[in-house]
Amino acid sequence: IDLGVLRNPIQIWFFRCIEIISYRFSDCITVHSEGNRHSILKQYPDLNNKLKTLHNWIDLDHHQTGELGIDFRKKWNLKQPLIAVFAGVMGPSQYLNLILNIANRIQDDSEILFLLVGGGAEKENLIDSAAERKLTNVRFENFVSREDYPSLLKVCSLGLVCLSPMNRTPVVPGKILGYMAAGIPVAAFLHKSSDGHEVIKNAGCGLSSDSADEESCIQIMNTLLDNPEIAEMGKVGRSYAEENFSKEVCMNQLERLLN
Repeated sequence: IDLGVLRNPIQIWFFRCIEIISYRFSDCITVHSEGNRHSILKQYPDLNNKLKTLHNWIDLDHHQTGELGIDFRKKWNLKQPLIAVFAGVMGPSQYLNLILNIANRIQDDSEILFLLVGGGAEKENLIDSAAERKLTNVRFENFVSREDYPSLLKVCSLGLVCLSPMNRTPVVPGKILGYMAAGIPVAAFLHKSSDGHEVIKNAGCGLSSDSADEESCIQIMNTLLDNPEIAEMGKVGRSYAEENFSKEVCMNQLERLLN
């Protein structure tokens, strides 16, 4: 609805009814961040006693690889010393034109490659746009498997998260937790209401900005690239994930909730 993809008022009414019925017959409703909790309470204030915050968990062991299963630097012939990666669906919600705009503004920096891995409705348009602007610092590749994803992150210097400023739901994108688990710093471009900003700030694992403010997004990218301690941010993020988002921590919270 935020993105304008679902516009038919009858369809919106239908799904709202399903939402309300689900809430009414639930004993407990979990949300994965405080911002989501406040967002629901604005619409349904009578749900206050049912709503509980339960953070998403991340499989830390899966992301921590001692050896490369696949050496993606060698496989894809990646020459730049710094690789900023986005891996996932490339649709309207991801707003990846912003990444192309940032890449265009810092083309003079030959040290960095923006690696966009995945597929989706917007991929061909993004490829065409990058070609039109002759962006030599942008590379597109197809999806990699879940098993190979940790090996991909292991050769990357920075994890990119991007969501449209029209996406006003205060979500915490799962990619943030994945990058933290892999021990790489995060550059996130999100709606100003997203709880992802707070997670990154609390974890000290990178920098974030309002995706509606392109100049600010470019600034934080340059700040990260100029930071000699950028690798340390990734290590700090990994430690924070272990303490707050491990499977064990989150499952214990769920057990207490059910009890």
